[in-house]
Amino acid sequence: MFDFHSHILPNVDDGSKNLEESLELLASSFKQNIEAIVATPHFSPEAEDPETFLKRRVEATKKLLTAYDNSVHPKVYLGAEVAYYPGIKCSEKIKALRILGTKHILIELPFYKWSNNMIDEIIEIKKRLGLVPIIAHIERYGIVRHKDILHKLISQGVLIQSNASFFINKRTRRKALKILSLGQIQLLGSDMHNLEQRPQNLKMAEDIIRENLGNSVLKRLRFFGNEVLQGAVPIESALEYSLKGEA
Repeated sequence: MFDFHSHILPNVDDGSKNLEESLELLASSFKQNIEAIVATPHFSPEAEDPETFLKRRVEATKKLLTAYDNSVHPKVYLGAEVAYYPGIKCSEKIKALRILGTKHILIELPFYKWSNNMIDEIIEIKKRLGLVPIIAHIERYGIVRHKDILHKLISQGVLIQSNASFFINKRTRRKALKILSLGQIQLLGSDMHNLEQRPQNLKMAEDIIRENLGNSVLKRLRFFGNEVLQGAVPIESALEYSLKGEA
């Protein structure tokens, strides 16, 4: 399994608070047979510019690399969870926040009703910037009730990511499995932040999906995951790239 949403870099956002916790999260992921994790610390344009964010991400990456061991830890790739803002479709600077080495970028949308302009702007990111948007934790917006909106986004090449908790929570499991069976979720993530309240939980979601939908759906998720990570730069090589994230 691939984890496309995590907050494992030490002391860079509201996720892992230090190197020790980051290493424990990675070790837990490895034990659950998670093959690769994309580190996606929060980026908010209201708080900082991309250059400042990338400098902080570099420092956190350096810290993690002092103890990272790919023989007992999953592969790690660098990205960001980019908070949507008006005008994002024209912002060349967000290219530096994509999953390093790819054209894919994880975007968190607002937790209020999406306007048509907002949806169109997400689609325009691909046309104007050459980036493929991934909508983060789709289940958290209430948008899963609007099949027409999901269809519009997916038909325009936007990818949909769901958190493992959507499948684990018994109150939402049926809906999660239904949406996944319809092909309206392409990527999964743990959205792990810490060891207590928000740990690695993808293995549990994987088991639920297998039990209810079979291995063919898991193979489809793996196909999408491989497509997204094609060309991605592993964390061991990430610091060879510029602070702008350009390959």
